Amino acid sequence: MDLFRKSPPPFKPKKPAAPPAQTFGSAFAAARKSGLKVFEYKGKKYTTELKKETPRPAAPIAKMEPKPAQIEFESKEPVIALS
Repeated sequence: MDLFRKSPPPFKPKKPAAPPAQTFGSAFAAARKSGLKVFEYKGKKYTTELKKETPRPAAPIAKMEPKPAQIEFESKEPVIALS
């Protein structure tokens, strides 16, 4: 009897192969080459600026406070000469 015979599994099409994972460096290079200022990599946004292109803020100028004048005093005690 064919009542207990299992039916074949449903047809499942094969998934297309995922493209090879792109590295950050290759994503950065591609974005920079195409002239983008901002690109997205793994859900986060990044700029295509290079470190040497980013202006560094000027170093703060240290405040120089004058030191109080150091005056040397001679001894005010009388000198007694014994002869």
